[in-house]
Amino acid sequence: MTHEVPPTLGKDFNVLWIKQTSEIISKNIMSSPHSHPFYEIYYVIEGSSRFVIEGHSYDVTPNTLLIISPFVNHMNILRSPDYERLIIEMPQETLRQPLHSLGVPNVTDMIKDKWIILNDDPTEYRQVLLTTIREVYAKKQLFFDVRIRLLLTDLIIYICNSAKDAGIRGGEGVPTLKNETVMEVVSFLNQHFYEPINLDKLADKFHIEKTYLCKVFKKTLGLTIWDYLMMLRVEKACTMLITTNDKIIDIALASGFGGIANFERVLKKITGCSPTAYRKQRMPGDLPTFWK
Repeated sequence: MTHEVPPTLGKDFNVLWIKQTSEIISKNIMSSPHSHPFYEIYYVIEGSSRFVIEGHSYDVTPNTLLIISPFVNHMNILRSPDYERLIIEMPQETLRQPLHSLGVPNVTDMIKDKWIILNDDPTEYRQVLLTTIREVYAKKQLFFDVRIRLLLTDLIIYICNSAKDAGIRGGEGVPTLKNETVMEVVSFLNQHFYEPINLDKLADKFHIEKTYLCKVFKKTLGLTIWDYLMMLRVEKACTMLITTNDKIIDIALASGFGGIANFERVLKKITGCSPTAYRKQRMPGDLPTFWK
C-alpha cells in the first residue's frame, strides 16, 4: 500500500493519496458509516467501489469525483482488488478568503446539495487540477498552502459549473423502501454490534422476512449482513488494540466476538494479522487506511 496521510486535519486542508493492491486488500473491505465536519472531495483514480450516502447507493469508477458536504453520513465499499483514490478534506473556512477576494459566493452558498457526483469529463480538466494539488501538497514548497487554496477555489467553481451543466443535483430524490429498510438495519447494527445478533432477531425487529432482508441488504450494500457486522466488530477491536492495554480476551468480548478463537480467525482474515501482531505493528491512532 502507498499512502500519504497526514496524522490530523490541519488548519486549512488535508490531501490524502491512497493506493491499495490485491495483495493487501480483501474484495469486501469497506469503511464504516461516518461523517465529517468538513467537505470531502473524493476522486477515484483506479478501481471501482460502491458509495452509500444517506440511503442512496452509487457505483463509482475511475474518473468519478464526489464532493460530500459536512455531517452527511456515508460509507464506501471497496469492490475491486486494486483501488486508488485521492481525497481532499477541506473546512469551508479554507476558501472563504479567496472566494471573497474573487467576489464569488461562499462555499455553503455554492454547494447547497448534500453531495455531488460527477462522472465523465471530456476535457480531463479536473484530473489536471487534482494531480497538481497532490504534487504541490507533496512537495510543500514556499507558499504551497496559498497555491493549494487557489487550486481548490478553481476546483470548486469547476465542480459547481459541471454539476449545473449536467443537470446534477446531488442529494435529491427519495430513497426506495429497500434502501430505507437497509439503512435502518445498518443504524441498528452500528449501535448494537457488540451484542449477540441473529437473523431471526433482525427480521422480527424490522418486520421483514429474513431471506428477503438478506437479499435486499446484499443488493444495496454489496455485502452480506454478517460481513458488515464483522467489519464493525473488527474496527472496534482494532481501535482497542492500538489505543488500550486491555487483554485480548476483554477486547474480543467488548467488540462482540464472544471469544478469542473467533476473534483471531476473523481478524486474521481481514487484516492478515493476529491480535498480538496487529497491536505490535501499529502506532496509536494508525487505523488501517482501508477504513477510509
